[in-house]
Amino acid sequence: DLQTIAREAQRMWIELGEMPGPDDDIAVALCAVDCTDICITDVAQEAVERTQINWAKQRDAAVTELKRLHDAVRGFCTPELAEQLCTEHSTIENTSRLALADRLLEAKQALRAHEGATRERLRHLYNVTG
Repeated sequence: DLQTIAREAQRMWIELGEMPGPDDDIAVALCAVDCTDICITDVAQEAVERTQINWAKQRDAAVTELKRLHDAVRGFCTPELAEQLCTEHSTIENTSRLALADRLLEAKQALRAHEGATRERLRHLYNVTG
């Protein structure tokens, strides 16, 4: 039924840590009432179905992004740190993904800084030896 579809969308926006937007108003209203005998127009029904589809797409994108972030962290960090970060940031909630992205950026910057001295030394040796 339509309330089930609306509640499914609600579950997803909560899981993502996001707030519903203006396009989700009808689904929000349906989630707020506990009534099984609701008369709703076709336009409203389509809006709720669209809401559920849109939130499902956002959820799928968040799952994909989290997997990409976990893979990248495992590529840039030590295995111990990577597993720690992936465990700490294992949900698709927006704040968790953003925090993991920040930690990944820190790891990349630290790696570049560490490699910088080595690159300069190699450049110097190349210039000296030709």
